[in-house]
Amino acid sequence: KTNDWGSGFTVDLTLTNRGTDVIDGWTLTYAYSGNQKLGNGWNGTWSQSGQNISVKNAGHNGRVAAGAAVSTGAQFSYSGSNTAPTSFSVNGTPCTGAHQPPIAVLTSPSAGAVYTQGQAVPLAATAAAADNATISKVEFYDDTRLLGTDT
Repeated sequence: KTNDWGSGFTVDLTLTNRGTDVIDGWTLTYAYSGNQKLGNGWNGTWSQSGQNISVKNAGHNGRVAAGAAVSTGAQFSYSGSNTAPTSFSVNGTPCTGAHQPPIAVLTSPSAGAVYTQGQAVPLAATAAAADNATISKVEFYDDTRLLGTDT
């Protein structure tokens, strides 16, 4: 998010951990295509080399739990156009946005199937994932009790 006044701007960046593992220390990198010049930054250690920007976590925001987010920001000056950067990386991994959730379809039991108490209920599913991800198994639960797994 930026606040631009024609010869300078502030940028507020939010880094959200959409993974399942904790990020323990982060460095965010990106580049501008114009003559944007870093003035100062906060909630991280900001640096600039040419058009390349790097911000390393501060001591208080280096650990980002799964699903959590941290914020950092900076002030820049510029002349001419102020084109927004198009790609960001965290710890060298490109940020490609939120991954699409997998899709699972229950294939057994069939719709409307009736079972008597004590009778085994066959559980099966097909699953597909976007973003070149793979699915190794589908787990079936009754509340927190694992009922079965389909690979």
